[in-house]
Amino acid sequence: MPVRIGPAVCRDFEQSIAREWLVTNGLGGFASGTVSGANSRRYHGLLVAPGQRVVLLAATEDWLLSDGQDPQPLSSQEYWDGNIDPEGFRTLAEVRLHGLVPVFTWEVGGRVVEKRVFMEQGRNRTVISYRLLEGDAARLRVRPFFAHREFHAQRHGRDDRFEVVETGDGWVIEGGGLRSSIQAQPAPVLESRPDWYWRILHRAERERGL
Repeated sequence: MPVRIGPAVCRDFEQSIAREWLVTNGLGGFASGTVSGANSRRYHGLLVAPGQRVVLLAATEDWLLSDGQDPQPLSSQEYWDGNIDPEGFRTLAEVRLHGLVPVFTWEVGGRVVEKRVFMEQGRNRTVISYRLLEGDAARLRVRPFFAHREFHAQRHGRDDRFEVVETGDGWVIEGGGLRSSIQAQPAPVLESRPDWYWRILHRAERERGL
């Protein structure tokens, strides 16, 4: 049976954050999140590796950039003070499953943009693809949020920073005793400005009193 969630739910934050998706790699690793794009649980993330069950890549902030227009958000993030920033859910037109792969579609700035999240079977690797389906050419800005924490734990900002090393097509990240990497194709323009983001809310954990 086809699974499709339309704009009435996608653009209602309370409804879209209550609906979750999951993909796995056959090794015990997974990627998971909500339709809204905002993580509601500590174990939500785009790359959760097995063994120690660690959240390596928690999320990405995605923005569509074009000349003459303000940056258009595709992602969402909820904070403890109730603020939602960015608000990419407002232009999210559809979330559907293609087989077992979640497919997100935005209608934004006269364009139709698609994002897919899937994992390679037998490997601790998540692949995130973006496609411009309709409209004029634009640029994509992706800001990765690395966590490097046990998936039940909460990481707090400290004086020490992750070690970030640029490669030709991405970064190698070391921190918390863990190492991960990110690669982008075609080769991106890199800006390495690591920083902490504070007071991100995982509302399902708050409801549990955590």
